[in-house]
Amino acid sequence: MTFRDLPIRRKLGLLVSSASVMALVLACVGFAIYERARFRTSATTELTTLADILGANTAASLAFNDQKTAQEMLGALHAEPHVLAACLYDERRNIFAEYRRPGLPSNFQMPLWHEQGHQFGAQSLVLHRSVLLNGEHTGSIAIVSDLTGFRDQLLSYAKIAILVLITSLLATLPV
Repeated sequence: MTFRDLPIRRKLGLLVSSASVMALVLACVGFAIYERARFRTSATTELTTLADILGANTAASLAFNDQKTAQEMLGALHAEPHVLAACLYDERRNIFAEYRRPGLPSNFQMPLWHEQGHQFGAQSLVLHRSVLLNGEHTGSIAIVSDLTGFRDQLLSYAKIAILVLITSLLATLPV
């Protein structure tokens, strides 16, 4: 039996079901794209603010070659659960001080010096910022943020979308 041979009632049911499935799928895809863009923007803004504050607080340490104070400043990142690591670089692009979240795998690679900007990876965001003291460049800072929480959040949204899709299909069958 082909689609043409089905009764009009069955055809309308299939059309309504397929239209609702398409609408829900498109809405979910649109929502996922929007949420990803919103998250990237907010994560970059949050990490930029954090890097600028740390840069301002460690600029004098770089200028006066005070590694102990710089290390203590980076240690404050322990209060940020999404921050995995941070590096403070001197003017010669050498690592001056660093922070590693406890429990980080031993094979974790600290970010290499890079021009100011950000890079999204599969599981992390690396942000590089200049460190200025009285408007003069004294070094730079790199912060690595964990993105697995965002991936888990999107997975939860996908589960909810699938549940809504199944529920809507089941609700349209009797109609």
